[in-house]
Amino acid sequence: MHDSPTPFSAANAAEVERLRIRVSELHGMIRLILLGLIITTTGLCLFMYRQAKLLRYQILAQRETVARAEAAVAPALQMIPRFQRIGGIHPDYASNILAQFGLQSLPPSNAAPAQPVRSK
Repeated sequence: MHDSPTPFSAANAAEVERLRIRVSELHGMIRLILLGLIITTTGLCLFMYRQAKLLRYQILAQRETVARAEAAVAPALQMIPRFQRIGGIHPDYASNILAQFGLQSLPPSNAAPAQPVRSK
């Protein structure tokens, strides 16, 4: 019922010592892996911080250029509804030109100028 403990022999002591050495080697390996992960993570964070900072400078430098480009394109963008209304009047224009740009034709507005009256 009650097992008597086995006597501690020299063979068991050598096995225990070998296991202690293995455990200490594993502890050392885990410390090296953790140190490597910390160094890698720190390097990656510094790299990403630098990239974000450079991207911010690029955005600030291009902001003025984008504003000028938008101002230059604004008159052309205001003409798009007029072309769409022409597509509402002329279906061939709508199917050829507006379809290329993915625009839909609009019905003509009531604000169209009156046609000149021809005399007979």
